[in-house]
Amino acid sequence: MGGEIENGPHALSRSKRRGGQSDRSTPMGAPSSEPPDLSHFVEGAIQELSRRVGGSSFGVWWRHVGSGAPECLISQRPGSDPIEILGAELFAALAELSQPSDLGARSSDPELLLFAKRSGCSAAVALKTTEDSSERGHAGILVLAIGGPDDAPGAVRPRTLAALAEAQAKLQTGLDERGAQDRLSSLNETIDDLNRRAALGELITEIVHEVRNPLVSVKTFLELLPDRLNEADFVQDFREVVIGEVARLERLVDTVLQQARPRSNEPAADPIHVRDTFDRIRRLVFHRAREREIQIEHTVPPSFPAVDLPSDALDQIVLNLVLNALDAVPSGGRIEMTAAANPDRDEVEIRIEDDGPGIPAQDRKRIFEHFHSTRSDRPGGLGLSISQRLARASGGTIEAGESPQGGASLRLRLPVHAPDPSR
Repeated sequence: MGGEIENGPHALSRSKRRGGQSDRSTPMGAPSSEPPDLSHFVEGAIQELSRRVGGSSFGVWWRHVGSGAPECLISQRPGSDPIEILGAELFAALAELSQPSDLGARSSDPELLLFAKRSGCSAAVALKTTEDSSERGHAGILVLAIGGPDDAPGAVRPRTLAALAEAQAKLQTGLDERGAQDRLSSLNETIDDLNRRAALGELITEIVHEVRNPLVSVKTFLELLPDRLNEADFVQDFREVVIGEVARLERLVDTVLQQARPRSNEPAADPIHVRDTFDRIRRLVFHRAREREIQIEHTVPPSFPAVDLPSDALDQIVLNLVLNALDAVPSGGRIEMTAAANPDRDEVEIRIEDDGPGIPAQDRKRIFEHFHSTRSDRPGGLGLSISQRLARASGGTIEAGESPQGGASLRLRLPVHAPDPSR
């Protein structure tokens, strides 16, 4: 292990630059073994520790589970190049230090004493993170080491070991909190996906019907074609009908696929137009509405501004609101999807209104809670609560009120899409 230490080129070395970009060249598409921004996360802690105990030499190394190569996150050694690279065996010995340890103590591994003399770091401790307590998929081991003129190997002050223990506890807590936040985000994504699938599941009969209708039209024309092949008018009609019905099938399939694919968290690269969303949702629910003689109308003013929200998220919100209205409106009712711009506030308002029984005033905030329902004959779901969260994630909100017809009015407010000046 004596040859397992390599020096870096600078007195202070960091494996990450500000902004989270690596100083080292990484092949395009190669996975990074280091959790995002981990170096920035530990840098403040180790430098604060150095100030508290007068440490002049310090270093933090990280190894991802399954990766044999430890990475240096930050390292400093006065008057010499910092130690950046630790051999796997030396790192493994350091990783066994679950408590702050004097590397020069009699019970220490002789190789740890050699490391202490070469690095200037006379005390060290390790943190172990598991899959359940680390960032998504980033289980691994952190090693912190520090030393200074007042902490010679074998004579490290108790206050230095106590400060190192405190830094260890703070970092462990921080890693656990970051892991919990990441698991919550992952759970929200899973719930969103289940909601999309449930919405499509409710519409499976309508989707099959909408596929069958164009096929029946095409089949009918094909059956008549042999007897009327010489009729120019019929052939022209046949061509127009088939092209129209195939295009209708393509639009329906595109709509279903867009609703079914996992939702992207990335900002919309192109402006999202409300009119397109209204068209897609109306196609999805058309058959269900027609069976109960419910009219669905939508109105979008000309030159309506685009919204700053991924199209799949907007589709999910509007579909949830429309399905909610369809559940409430009696046969022969009416649902209106409208949009209006508020240029003074750089926002748009999308309204889904119906002439059903409406939402009682005392329930207009509670309907956005998980599983809340205003109906006694069926349990509540997640559609409205998920829609509210998606809206708020983009700087918007949804409010419930009363429509001019006395039914429900669900108002979705979203910020206007801001063009990217670099494009």
